Amino acid sequence: MACPSTPIVFLDLDDCAAGAIWPSVDRPRQPINRFVFAELLSQCAASGASVHLLTNRPPGQLAVVAHILGGPARYHLAESGLSAWLPDANRAVVHPNYRDFARHILPEVVGRLRSHFGLDWEAPVIEEFGTRLATVTVFPLGSSEGEVRALCERCSELLADLPVEVRQGKGVDIGPAGVTKALGCRWAEELHSALHGEPIEWTRVLYVEDSLTGLEAAQYVAARGGTVAAVANANPEFRRAVAGLGGMLCQRPFEEGVLE
Repeated sequence: MACPSTPIVFLDLDDCAAGAIWPSVDRPRQPINRFVFAELLSQCAASGASVHLLTNRPPGQLAVVAHILGGPARYHLAESGLSAWLPDANRAVVHPNYRDFARHILPEVVGRLRSHFGLDWEAPVIEEFGTRLATVTVFPLGSSEGEVRALCERCSELLADLPVEVRQGKGVDIGPAGVTKALGCRWAEELHSALHGEPIEWTRVLYVEDSLTGLEAAQYVAARGGTVAAVANANPEFRRAVAGLGGMLCQRPFEEGVLE
């Protein structure tokens, strides 16, 4: 169990830590720089930090990394806080407030997508894991910005009458409307108390992020005395916001898997 003085790091997995796993318009698919990532985790371990990984990807990615990582962290947040990976229990859990969404709305979303796009090899890739998760992502065969944008517009039309948010990222992310990563911060307070046996001490937290999708979470952490950091290649608007919060602005030129 972590002692009250243990540093806690909330680390965005996709871009800040493990490198760009998925293709996008400005960054092709590439593997994790495992040597640099291992060095980063080693430094965190040497300082006694509890590293909680964050991602908007499925918990399965967290499972692989978290099992290798080990350490004192007993939960990692996926799907922007809609689900969590619990290493000790070896399972993913959906946020209690969104289990009905996963059971009833998500199957309708997936059904419409599969009916419209089909399942042949030329169809967009629909990444879904049933009611174990609360989101679904659709990837076009190509990775150009135009292809992703067109797919996002089509998905929005197909799902216009459902209480979902369709967001353009590296693919098309579809989940409950109105959810931000701040949901994960609030859930972390519950998970930390339940799994670590003590309340989370926000003044010991370093939240590392690169995207505007994490702005509300950054504000949540900063308001409770935590520290926020924007990596060097973060969204410029996000970096300005972090500066306004009195956070850290990493300056080191970006290299996959490197974090100052």
